[in-house]
Amino acid sequence: MKTFFPLLMLLSACGFDSVQAPSPQATTRQNLQAESTLTFNSDWTVRQSSALVMGEQLRIEYNAARIQNCLGNYQDNPAWVATAHYILGDAPERTVQVGGYTSSGFSSVVPLDREGELTLWFEVTNRWGCQWFDSAYGQNYHFNVTDASTVHFNADWSISRPDDLSSAKAIRVEYALERLPTCRAYYRGYAAWDILAYARFDGGPVQSTPVTRGFGAERVAVPAAFTVPAGAKDMEVWFFNSDEFGCHLYDSNWGQNYHLQLR
Repeated sequence: MKTFFPLLMLLSACGFDSVQAPSPQATTRQNLQAESTLTFNSDWTVRQSSALVMGEQLRIEYNAARIQNCLGNYQDNPAWVATAHYILGDAPERTVQVGGYTSSGFSSVVPLDREGELTLWFEVTNRWGCQWFDSAYGQNYHFNVTDASTVHFNADWSISRPDDLSSAKAIRVEYALERLPTCRAYYRGYAAWDILAYARFDGGPVQSTPVTRGFGAERVAVPAAFTVPAGAKDMEVWFFNSDEFGCHLYDSNWGQNYHLQLR
């Protein structure tokens, strides 16, 4: 494991005195699990928030506007149910509800408990016997779940990383929120700020994903995962903190960004 201490660039544009949040350490996420999201939009596009990493969890957001049959109400309640069917690696088929009627609520969360291909499709049924599938015309939807190597951006400005990242299929970034503590506005009692991790490989397209998540009225740290393209040699990383009232701040190694050599 390597640990090194790069320089820092902080660019601030805060035109007000923001309300200070409690210390990030005070709102610990002890058992708050890292989470990726797959969003199935009404225009038939699918958005993946970040790399799907073994040991984390996946939230499925399914827009009911995709459904072309079997909808309807009974006694002012939905009379239909949307179910996601999924197979991960060599595990048997499992299901999770993603829409429709519920008497007690549902959580459309899938545990990513192994590596492998994630195959996913949707079924809609109703109380009158109707059945409809959203399955990419029978091909189903396919995603890859991998293990990840973790790089820590520590509160003391050091960076800890494995000695060898050459076999990494995904990089998990764990970011200490104390590195960017300035933009911490609140709105109506809730944290109205975020920190994004940006990354690109070999100068390619820029990706971004949050390194915080809502937890009650606060925001707490969660890992951000990025899939490593085949043959990539350099991963470039930087961070951006902003809030509701225009404060913004970068952690970008004096504008040079942080470079992780993969090969």
